[in-house]
Amino acid sequence: MMSEINLHDKTFKLYLKNEQIESRISELAVELNARFRGDVPVLLPVLKGGFRFWASLCPKLNFAYEVDFIKLSSYGKNIVRDERVPKFDLVHTLPTEGRSVVIVEDIVDKGVTADAVHSTLRVERPSSVFFASLLFKPDAFEGKHKPDWIGFSIENKFVVGFGLDYNERGRELPDIYQIV
Repeated sequence: MMSEINLHDKTFKLYLKNEQIESRISELAVELNARFRGDVPVLLPVLKGGFRFWASLCPKLNFAYEVDFIKLSSYGKNIVRDERVPKFDLVHTLPTEGRSVVIVEDIVDKGVTADAVHSTLRVERPSSVFFASLLFKPDAFEGKHKPDWIGFSIENKFVVGFGLDYNERGRELPDIYQIV
């Protein structure tokens, strides 16, 4: 574990240690296990960042579920925010009509992407749409659909690690780092 890292032209300092992250994911699994006992929801991890959170969460779940992946993007090159409608491809193969759906996200900040996903999924008429997000930035949030399960509420600062990246670098880090 390093206390500080450099990715491209930015410096980041250690923010959340892997042990803290894994412990909180275990707590979230307990909550999800209680909620989905007797249900078989569709889990939709968001690629690429949400994969790491999902991979840690799923072995801790003790209910049956089906899984598919979706890919979303609300950032352009060089992390410049695209304020228009987020670009995303919500292609999945599992039917969601009449079923519980859980979007598994790495981070929710403004909530623009979460709102767009929610609107798109609602057309498929699931019984419910939930969001589980490892990180949530309450000070940045402007959306309508706050995550139902939150690993950590964090400051409105850029973070990398544990699936989160800066121009595709840093996803592999086991800890989460915050920009200096």
